[in-house]
Amino acid sequence: MPITSANNCIVFESMNATGVELIHLLKSTAEAKVNMVPFEGSWTIAQVADHITLSNTSIAKALSLAGTPINRAADERAGELEDIFLDFSKKYKAPGFIIPTQDVYEKEELINQLEQSFTAIKEASSTDLAVLINHPAFGDISKLEILYFVWFHTQRHLQQVKNILYYLEGKQQ
Repeated sequence: MPITSANNCIVFESMNATGVELIHLLKSTAEAKVNMVPFEGSWTIAQVADHITLSNTSIAKALSLAGTPINRAADERAGELEDIFLDFSKKYKAPGFIIPTQDVYEKEELINQLEQSFTAIKEASSTDLAVLINHPAFGDISKLEILYFVWFHTQRHLQQVKNILYYLEGKQQ
C-alpha cells in the first residue's frame, strides 16, 4: 500500500519543525546550563540531547533495513505512539543502548551530532515507508510509523528540556 507524498510531507515537516525547535533551544542555552543537573535523578539538557541523538542514530539504521509487505495502513500505529510519547504524566526508562554515557558535553559538538542524526534519518527515509520492519523496541512497525516515533519522541524531550530550563531558571533566582 503506497504512502502518498502528502502523508510523507506532514510527518517530515512536523518532525523537522520539532527538531529545529529543539536545536534552536539548545543553541540559545548557556553552555553552563546545558550540563547543569537540575535536580537529583534528572538528566541534564546535554544528556537529553545525547539520548535523542543515540535514538535517532538507531532509527536511521532501522530505516535502512529491508522491509516486508504491509497488510494494513502504514500509519495505523501512529495514534498509539502519540498516546505513549505525548502523555507527559508518565515516565519511562530508556533502553540501555540510548542512555547517555557522559556527565559533561561540549555544546557545539553535541548540537552538531544531533543535527547529523536528524540528517541521517532524512536520508534513510528515501526508502519505501509502507513496509514493515521488526524493531527490538516496537516489534513489527512500519517505516512510516518509525518516523512518527521520531516526531513524538522529539516532542516529548523538547518539553523535558523546556521543563529543565524552567527549573534551572527558578533555582537560580
